[in-house]
Amino acid sequence: MKNNSNYDIDIYQVHLDKKSANITKHSLKRDWIQDPGPYYCLPMSIMLQFGFFVSFPEDISLTWNGNFEKSNAVNKKINSIEVHEGKEFIYLDRGIGTVSFSTNLMLETKDDVSLMTLPVPNQFIDGVHCYSTALSTSFFPGELHVVWKITRPDHRITIKGGTPVAVIVPISLKQFENVNAFIHDEYPEHIYTYMNQEYSDSLKSKPDSPSGFYRKATDHLGKKVGKHELLNFKFNVFSNSINQ
Repeated sequence: MKNNSNYDIDIYQVHLDKKSANITKHSLKRDWIQDPGPYYCLPMSIMLQFGFFVSFPEDISLTWNGNFEKSNAVNKKINSIEVHEGKEFIYLDRGIGTVSFSTNLMLETKDDVSLMTLPVPNQFIDGVHCYSTALSTSFFPGELHVVWKITRPDHRITIKGGTPVAVIVPISLKQFENVNAFIHDEYPEHIYTYMNQEYSDSLKSKPDSPSGFYRKATDHLGKKVGKHELLNFKFNVFSNSINQ
């Protein structure tokens, strides 16, 4: 079964004799969240389910020695990163303290859709940061690479199999072709404001209320003050050729 969305992605395995990255739907779970509180924060929980996860089936482990050497197109000898595990998924010739994950996947979208690669929302791995990119995947025939900038030298970084290294999101960049930000001096009266004494007094008796008010889009009296554009996403994966 396949969705009929303009933002659908077709995914192809480039080399059938090589292992590929996994493309999976989101998971709300984050290792650093030890109690359920953050999951009830709607602005954060919305982003926890945003995009498709890119992960690998096996552990990947590496160490960067702190050298920012550049890639040499003639004799590509980039030795600043030592890969301990998962070498088949790693491409090192970018240099400057970066590591590229080879997914062995080509992704195709429609002409008016681009593919954004982003850090996994609200996931934190000490010593690395994922590059954010936007790729025109309607015609680009190459393999998808995910690039990390290593920020902590002489530290062994281990990515357990199944741990997402990035999210990918199909998006139309045209909607941002002409976007303006207007700065005003006064707060508009037609927009409900939380900054009033009655609201402040209600918080003193119900300190957990703000998240509930926001989730329901109501004021402290239960009156509707607006509506959410979207409360959850549906990123589905259907496969007939790539093991997930």
